Amino acid sequence: MPYGTGPIIRQALTGATPWQRYLIGVAMVVGGVVLVALERVTGGLLAVAGAFLLWRMVRGQLRRPQATPGSSPPGE
Repeated sequence: MPYGTGPIIRQALTGATPWQRYLIGVAMVVGGVVLVALERVTGGLLAVAGAFLLWRMVRGQLRRPQATPGSSPPGE
């Protein structure tokens, strides 16, 4: 049995679809904020990790070239 939430979150992210990854990131941020409100310092780390996950996903979406309906893929 893995100790802590790190391996559990990693396992959940590997099999998740993109919308589920966004949901996991939002849950991490909200859960971290709630834990900080309950005076748990480790909640801040969870919130930062969730924000970092969301930032990387959004940045990846912005960097990926969007296909237009009349264009063909590169190399064709």
